[in-house]
Amino acid sequence: MNRFRVLKRSTHNVFSLALCLWVSKLLHIEPVIISVFLSLMLTVFINWFIDSVAGHKGFRRTPYTHSILGALIISLLLSLGIYAITLLLGILMSMALLTKLIALALTSAFSHLLLDIFTANGIALLWPFKKRRFLIIGMRYDDPMLNAIIISLSILIIFIYMLSLYGIIL
Repeated sequence: MNRFRVLKRSTHNVFSLALCLWVSKLLHIEPVIISVFLSLMLTVFINWFIDSVAGHKGFRRTPYTHSILGALIISLLLSLGIYAITLLLGILMSMALLTKLIALALTSAFSHLLLDIFTANGIALLWPFKKRRFLIIGMRYDDPMLNAIIISLSILIIFIYMLSLYGIIL
């Protein structure tokens, strides 16, 4: 795996994790270890699936995964799959927790789209209704400066989240 692919994957994962941790705090997912575990698991799996399994045709992002509809479907299927696994294991998950799980999965998927909309090829956000690709800045996905800025901001967000757990801020 080349270093740009690792950099891109790291950027997506750290950014998604930072946002998922805050969403889990807003949704009051307790205990904290569960919210961290769910956030990390969903972040890694969704970003891996979107980028490695079904998300690219050559160097171009497919609309099946890089659209609002694709993100919704991936998030719902993953959340319902986790729900089914817990039932098979004899663990009863409340509907409230399932709703929170779906919210975390959506956060992870949409954070991936948010980062990809800044890249040169953009994403087909409104697919299948419109095939037009949307982009904001048009940076290259392997731009080291852009990735370093996003990772640094994400780490800062995670640090602030950790401080908030101890009541130091927010």
